[in-house]
Amino acid sequence: MDVPDLGPIEEYIPVPEEFWSFADEQPFKTCTICNKNLLSTGNLYLVEKAYRCGEVVFEYAMCVCCHDQIRNELSQQSLKLIGHYFDEHVNLVERRKKLLAGYDQSVSPWLSHCLITGKKASECNEYQIMTFCASGDLLFTYIPCLVSGEALAAIQNLLSPKTRERLDDFVDEFLGLPPEAKKPTPYIG
Repeated sequence: MDVPDLGPIEEYIPVPEEFWSFADEQPFKTCTICNKNLLSTGNLYLVEKAYRCGEVVFEYAMCVCCHDQIRNELSQQSLKLIGHYFDEHVNLVERRKKLLAGYDQSVSPWLSHCLITGKKASECNEYQIMTFCASGDLLFTYIPCLVSGEALAAIQNLLSPKTRERLDDFVDEFLGLPPEAKKPTPYIG
């Protein structure tokens, strides 16, 4: 994905409930991988939640250091194909401009439709939502977003065996899902 650097981000809100831990019913406090305190000043982190039939399948918060480490373990071929897929299906810069033009301190418009297909969230049987946060605030970067199961399946088809194996290892080690719940694979974009 070829998107410009945003520089300092001025559009943010306290992390809304959509990105709170389902298990704790409050904002994530620690990185799922390294247990780093996410709410300390300046800590940037990703929150991702997957839903199937309206139920949370998995959720995690990952500090940017752990995110970058896992991303660096994915195959360059997979990352290139995913970037190309996004470039073909969504203009992240225009989407951000459009959503910020109507900026009303709400995450709802950002999660109302699939980022890739445009399908309404209410019509998606499976989907994932993700966002970046800093300390206790959600940042309006090129995400938050919702990605439908349909789009996730297309992305999974782009993954090399090495990348699939690494993401499966992540699921096994940190999410503890039973085999029947392992679909969808986390995006870790």
